[in-house]
Amino acid sequence: MPLATDVVSGERADDPLYLPCIERVQASVGRRGLLYVGDCKMASRETRARIAAPGDFYLCPLPQVQLAEGELDAALEAVWRGEHVLSSVVREGPKGPPELIAEGYEYPVAMSQQVDGKVESWSERRLVVRSVRQAHAAEAALRARVAKAMAQIEALNQRGRGKKRFETVSALRQAVIAIIQRYGVDDLVWFRVTPHVTSRPVRAYRGQPARVDDDRWATVEVCVDKAALEAAVRRLGWRVYGTNQPVESLSLEQAV
Repeated sequence: MPLATDVVSGERADDPLYLPCIERVQASVGRRGLLYVGDCKMASRETRARIAAPGDFYLCPLPQVQLAEGELDAALEAVWRGEHVLSSVVREGPKGPPELIAEGYEYPVAMSQQVDGKVESWSERRLVVRSVRQAHAAEAALRARVAKAMAQIEALNQRGRGKKRFETVSALRQAVIAIIQRYGVDDLVWFRVTPHVTSRPVRAYRGQPARVDDDRWATVEVCVDKAALEAAVRRLGWRVYGTNQPVESLSLEQAV
């Protein structure tokens, strides 16, 4: 049953809303050792410190701003190099047999934060977890975006009624970049724009001398950067969670 409920206006930031609610729960329950589970907005350093200081525990995903620069990259590189044995999280599947739903490992980080004029120190477990379902869904969405971008870029070469003809390299390049940015695949495809010129003789007419006109247009070649795409796919589904609850009380499998 709910111990505390807050109804707030939608334009307010979420980050400062956790502590007042948590403090009411602490006062209501009157005991320590509680586990507070929240989303990434609960992950501010001050919120985590104020939960840990009186002896309570937290579990929440850590956004990029709460990680050291390059920390996620280093954590994943350690996985690619085989430096960690991943723990598997298995659940009973919809058809009965167990299935892998997540995998990951953890490492400790020493934490400190000033709370009410006093420096609080504690140990945080960083759980590096890959959700299998999320990874598969994100991969399908990414590959679909790449395919749509490729198709739309290749369509720029089509000529015919109702089709725009790009006469300059700059105009075609601008159109290609717009498509790439629209689908968020900037680093996953490469393209090359080629100018073309065809000379066309024009006969003399009504006092105008014969001349040669040049027809100018541009075409684009596009290709998927397979190495970059596979590298992006390999990173999908991974996230870092933070908790200060000891492993004997909260294992990686329980956290997931």
